Amino acid sequence: MNPSRLSSVLLSAAVVLLLASCGNAGDASEDDSPGTDALGDGTDAHVPTTSPAEPDVTELPGSEDVPSIPFPEQDAELVEEMTSEVSGAWMEYEVLSETQLRFLSWSGNQACYGQRYELQETAEEVAVAIITGWRSDAAEVCTEEALAVAITVDLEEPLGDREVVELEDPELNTQQP
Repeated sequence: MNPSRLSSVLLSAAVVLLLASCGNAGDASEDDSPGTDALGDGTDAHVPTTSPAEPDVTELPGSEDVPSIPFPEQDAELVEEMTSEVSGAWMEYEVLSETQLRFLSWSGNQACYGQRYELQETAEEVAVAIITGWRSDAAEVCTEEALAVAITVDLEEPLGDREVVELEDPELNTQQP
């Protein structure tokens, strides 16, 4: 028999024996005779037969309990030529002037990922999408990391009392690099 086949057979046999021995521990009876205890070690330890309660995911803290992320000191570089673009939701924005808004969003390693924005203005609202993608001049090796980035958006008209909203369905270059 070849060595790799022998190793597979031995490993399979070991797994079967291990599983068979685990099955006997749960079949312990209530008597105190040797070899019938729950742990199989001659002690009178009791092993509960019920599993712990599942966590209640409705008890997660609300957004008011989540610390805010500060805006980075410098804006991220805007990159117009990218592939594999996605539109990520921006977290918040600040008004720099009547014609400038600064958005906080997530991106990746700036040697590999870039960002740009798309803007649509109407009399009632300012719709903004922050788009992240793979830079055409990306480094050959990239680490996976999440970075908070700031992006300043120049408005065509003063903001006034218009609502700032997420732009749905921006144009994306989804071509792979």
